[in-house]
Amino acid sequence: MTQTVKTITDKLCQYLSMKGITNSKLETDLILTKALNCNRIQLYCSYDYPLNNIELQVIRQLARRRARHEPMAYILGEKEFRSMSYYIDRRVLIPRPETELVIELLERYYYNEKYHTAVDIGTGSGILAINCSILFKSALVIATDISYDALEVALINIKKHRIQNVRLLMCNKLQCIKDNSVELVISNPPYIRTYDLDELSYEIKSYEPRIALDGGQDGMIKIREILTDATRVCSIKGIIIIEIGKGQRCLVEEWVNESRLPLKLDRVGKDLVGIDRVLCYRKEECNG
Repeated sequence: MTQTVKTITDKLCQYLSMKGITNSKLETDLILTKALNCNRIQLYCSYDYPLNNIELQVIRQLARRRARHEPMAYILGEKEFRSMSYYIDRRVLIPRPETELVIELLERYYYNEKYHTAVDIGTGSGILAINCSILFKSALVIATDISYDALEVALINIKKHRIQNVRLLMCNKLQCIKDNSVELVISNPPYIRTYDLDELSYEIKSYEPRIALDGGQDGMIKIREILTDATRVCSIKGIIIIEIGKGQRCLVEEWVNESRLPLKLDRVGKDLVGIDRVLCYRKEECNG
């Protein structure tokens, strides 16, 4: 019996629903547009189109992956961030809406400042570095990561969007960057407490890279490292913007004060439900 787009749509929607996929109709459409290399309007206009064996095989492969609750972003190989599409695979964390706050705050409050050099610590897929480079076209943006695999993904996105002013650097603790040499540091570090990782959804804990999630026993290990390194490389009056987890603002502020870092909290970004998600610090003159 010939399988048409319509018959496969109905069967796949039912199959995904049985496997516990909540929005099975939307995800059916996404799988079919991926398999058939078309958009959703073209898909809806092709319901009577008979599928060949190769197309059916591709659809089944993608459907099985989603039935195992592999994140759709990895299946599609892309994720949208601030209206731009980025290549994504299991080597990097899937971009979240909260991370857009980093760029929104940068654009809203710090756009008119002069940046010659900026650093994105733990760049992953490169989304923050690329967005920063678009905002500040005359600045050099250094995107660092300790993962060579992640830097390969970032390079794909840099080439995809034809970005000219981002340089990739594999390093830890910013050893290769001189003191007081950059005007802006941004970062979305791992900030989930180790013992909370098992409480994450199956899709996250089973597929996304643990190194991009695990913030240590208190969730603060990488935050402390990044703020320390960022303070060293950042010039006086420079800006440090860092994403944090729920309930971590007070912990970060207390640690900054106890560590006597010459940082002043300048702005706080809240997500749609009012949770503090992004802290913006300005480096001050050291006293003594």
